[in-house]
Amino acid sequence: MSWLPAGLHWGLFALSIILQLIGLFGLFLVYFPGLTVIWVGQLVWAIYIHFNHNLSPLAHAWTIGIFVFNSLLMIIGGLIDNVVMARKTYKEGVPWWGIGLSWLAMLMIGIVATPLGGLAAGALTIFVVQYFRLEQDFTSAYQAVKALLASSLQATVYRLGFAAVMLGLWLVVLFWLPGR
Repeated sequence: MSWLPAGLHWGLFALSIILQLIGLFGLFLVYFPGLTVIWVGQLVWAIYIHFNHNLSPLAHAWTIGIFVFNSLLMIIGGLIDNVVMARKTYKEGVPWWGIGLSWLAMLMIGIVATPLGGLAAGALTIFVVQYFRLEQDFTSAYQAVKALLASSLQATVYRLGFAAVMLGLWLVVLFWLPGR
């Protein structure tokens, strides 16, 4: 690392921190891959420091272990997020094809009109699917939308928990690594 200019060191450190903060705040937006963005920020720094290869073998092993564990948290957190939202909505009687249509609407509109616009599009899609599928039953359609929004909030809490663990472990890599 010493052959690189000091500005690059701090620039990459800043990039890593900024990506992790974007990921953290992005967790509040439905369908923004916040855990993945946090992970990419950690990957940038891990590659730059060569996974602490220049430190003791113990520090190097810990860095790799923590990064692998954070990778698993990122994958599991993303899957749980989708499962929580789908399961609760499905329990309200929305068919899987309606949930898939809602996800598609969230994704397409979320790209164009921000993730909050995507959430609104997904909720509207669930409402329309249920309203017409159940012969214009407003109450059932409303309950399905309520389930989607409640599960979205629950999934956000789960994502925040996963992110807290990922960020906490990354602080271990930065400051309290055994074998330094």
